[in-house]
Amino acid sequence: MMRGALAIVFISVAACNGDRPKAAAPAPTTPSTSPASDAVGAAAATPGPLPADQKCLWLNVCDGWSGCAHVAQSGSAWKVVSAARFAPGDAVEVLDMCSGEPVCISARGAPAGVICPGHTVPPFIAEPDYTCEWTGTACVAKPKAKP
Repeated sequence: MMRGALAIVFISVAACNGDRPKAAAPAPTTPSTSPASDAVGAAAATPGPLPADQKCLWLNVCDGWSGCAHVAQSGSAWKVVSAARFAPGDAVEVLDMCSGEPVCISARGAPAGVICPGHTVPPFIAEPDYTCEWTGTACVAKPKAKP
């Protein structure tokens, strides 16, 4: 008899819990670096990868390496989104800038006011000693690991 009474109590309690709405799982949050989101207490979304029409590339100015460039395709042309010495919207070429192997797909251009010297013999351009990485907010140069 006692076992039957406990079963009835257990079933009654379980049935009552089914009347309550389920608690929502807490939303994941990330630390915010935005002053606007800090002011309202909201967490900033984690930035994702670059869109397909954008790249983070080595920057080549006058046949010399000059950091990294965040570029975006605009029709058949490439435009600077951000790069040292360049204004947003400046046109650049995206091409292999290394002499021989390896292939070094890079953004190449000359910032306003810079005149690159002409060459009678093309210079040898070796692969840069850094990589360019998209951090989610910027295209930055990182030193290559030493072998």
